[in-house]
Amino acid sequence: MHSLRVSSLNRAAAMCCLVLTMAAAPSSFAQSPQGSSVAQSAGTTAAPELSLQASASMEVPQDVVRITLAAEFDAESQAKATSALSTVLDEAVKRTDGVKGVQVHTGGYNVWPYTDDKGKIQNWRARGEITLESQDFAAASALASKLSDKVAISQIAFTLSRQAREAAEEKLLKQAADAFRARAEAAAQAFGYQSYQLQQLELSGGGVSMPGPRPMQAMAKASLDSAPDVPLQADDVTVSLSVSGKVSLR
Repeated sequence: MHSLRVSSLNRAAAMCCLVLTMAAAPSSFAQSPQGSSVAQSAGTTAAPELSLQASASMEVPQDVVRITLAAEFDAESQAKATSALSTVLDEAVKRTDGVKGVQVHTGGYNVWPYTDDKGKIQNWRARGEITLESQDFAAASALASKLSDKVAISQIAFTLSRQAREAAEEKLLKQAADAFRARAEAAAQAFGYQSYQLQQLELSGGGVSMPGPRPMQAMAKASLDSAPDVPLQADDVTVSLSVSGKVSLR
């Protein structure tokens, strides 16, 4: 009975000592994690970021010509209209054999009926096209003139080849990059900073601004037999390239 009372007293004394020890501990012990976090966040202020964009462009002459030649036939039946058209197109395509530097494509083949006010078919019309495409303007012009007694020029269009566009974009890349760096430096100085650091960059081609194709008036048969070489003069197009990204000011 006596030993039980002593044991209870010992436990009570131990608890009192523990309470006194905690009370005597400095208050910073409990607050130190929070104080450390505040100091760390105050010392790691993020640098401001800016989103910038710069671009460059240049005029480039179009180096590919597409000449579209067409033939049309009317006949009392669909079979006669398509037969007449196919014969002419086949003869025209055969004349292109052996011509170097000009790609020849056929297309735009259409056949449709004409009806009267009662919906009865009166006749049929067939139309087909041949397209000449080349970077050799003189060769394309001469071939179009050679075929002019069979098919008439209906449209002339100019485009920029992939090689020419990529060569222009390669030159524009340095110009756009220089413009981006100059803008970043100017922005840093304007806001009171000494320099900047690149965070993100993106390149995008602005594309090519193309003029529309040139439609041609239908040629009379008499003029087709003695048509001279078609004069070809391509327009310039605008090729552009943009650089966009983010910088952090230092």
